[in-house]
Amino acid sequence: MCSTIGFTTGSKSNVLTVYDQHLKVDFETDLSRVPEVAANRDRLGMAQNEAHRALRCIALTPERDRYLFTHVDEAWCVSRDGKCLWGLRMPAKEPTRIRVGGAQFGAATDIADSLEVIGLKMPVTPDEIRTRYRQLVRELHPDLNPGSEERMKAVNVASERLTGLEPDQLDGSGAGELGFEFVISFGAAAQADWIYAAAFSANGETALLGTYGGRVVRVDAEGRPIMIYDVGSVPVRIIETSQYLYVMTATRLYVLDGDSLVALEDCTAKCDLLVGGGLVLLVEAKGVRVFNEDGRAVGLVLTKAPIRRAYVDADTLVVETRTQRGRFRRSHLSR
Repeated sequence: MCSTIGFTTGSKSNVLTVYDQHLKVDFETDLSRVPEVAANRDRLGMAQNEAHRALRCIALTPERDRYLFTHVDEAWCVSRDGKCLWGLRMPAKEPTRIRVGGAQFGAATDIADSLEVIGLKMPVTPDEIRTRYRQLVRELHPDLNPGSEERMKAVNVASERLTGLEPDQLDGSGAGELGFEFVISFGAAAQADWIYAAAFSANGETALLGTYGGRVVRVDAEGRPIMIYDVGSVPVRIIETSQYLYVMTATRLYVLDGDSLVALEDCTAKCDLLVGGGLVLLVEAKGVRVFNEDGRAVGLVLTKAPIRRAYVDADTLVVETRTQRGRFRRSHLSR
């Protein structure tokens, strides 16, 4: 995980190492030996040699004064001198509903627009939406219907927006006007909701934890959950800048401004997300899709050889393969 003045890594032996901006070791610690991990391992009945896969996420504040790490369904924030500032366990309890006012992607107009894309209208049930989506997937499969890629993309986006909505938001009564109602539910300890992604906000004041249940939980400086985003599938990457929150799953990139979803892009399981220099990059095996910070498409770079590295240098996109390096300004990029 990179910050503006340093970064941190975790080794296969569970040693967390923090580097400064000059790539010199700032401090390091063996996470497998901390008492919180031992206690959580005992709670879940895990063997000690399973720590390498249970310690999944690390994150570092921009000032390098705090780091967080996760073990199965728990997360801890620790100061650089080793003091545990807070700990959090994803709760195993009945679902808690949290309404986030003004979330654009839950407004009734957006629901109606998404239903129109898949050929339905309110009132409708979640089962009818799932049935219609499966039907369209069969009809629009590229192998059976060449040239249907853009239509299939629109259907996927609409389905993603509609996933998880409550029946009263689909009955035409306008219940969705005040925002999207997120539902978070967790199993018992034996079916723990593993934390798969973690990050600090741009200012380091809050942390974000993405779970196997498809939720991103925002935690304040005291370790208290203050907001929950539901993306429906496992977050694999979370990045937050001073204005936008980026949540990437194996199939989607969500771009949020506060409570509002401002962009939604398809991506592949092997895609990587990079944010910097005023640009957002989705790096695939032989291509880089380039977006503005708000998710608006800027252009596309394709290569014949696999991409080894892509980054932004000042206002220039740099793409490297094993034998070549290309530099592209915004004006060089084409849709």
